[in-house]
Amino acid sequence: IVLPNVPSFVLKLIFGEMSRLLLDSQKVSAQKAVDLGYKFIYPKLNNALKVVCEQIGHKFITEQWVPQPIDRIFDFFSNPKNLEILTPDFLHFKILKISHSQIQEGTVLDYQLKLHGIAVKWQSRILDWVPGKRFSDQQVRGPYAFWHHTHEFYESRGGTVIRDNVVYKLPGGVPGDILAHTYIKKDLEKIFIFRRDQIEKLFAQKPKSSLEQASNKY
Repeated sequence: IVLPNVPSFVLKLIFGEMSRLLLDSQKVSAQKAVDLGYKFIYPKLNNALKVVCEQIGHKFITEQWVPQPIDRIFDFFSNPKNLEILTPDFLHFKILKISHSQIQEGTVLDYQLKLHGIAVKWQSRILDWVPGKRFSDQQVRGPYAFWHHTHEFYESRGGTVIRDNVVYKLPGGVPGDILAHTYIKKDLEKIFIFRRDQIEKLFAQKPKSSLEQASNKY
């Protein structure tokens, strides 16, 4: 694998001793395995790398329980304006255009943000819309080679479980993934930690029952 224009000290900083696998010459032969009758699925390196690069990439999954009814939680996430509430300030997130006032199947959202000071425009489309249960947003244009975020909601223990399942792939093929994924993963963790804290602040308090509300009037 050739990593063009990547300084050796960068690889050493990221991978430590493992960087020797990329920087040092590796004389490896599979002839002995072939002589013993082993058949490789991808005998050519180019074909093997092509298959690897076409795979979806990485997954990021997180869950959070809140003591709120599922209809209230789903309605909150169905309002695109609430995206700004759930996004940390360092991303400078701003919605530019929404094709529908309420999120639904086929809704297209255009927004801008900053990644490490670099302005980025992002467009996503809403897919797999099942009211009260789930929906997904998939990147149409943006910084990732592939991005698909599924929002799922389950009733549990008198409240709602909010489940985020993100599948993403970085640009640049194998070299881009090797160099950037560690930093991208840290950024995603920061974003979802902020998101969790905001949801906790908004929905941590259990709603009062109709009986409790009536008693407070007297």
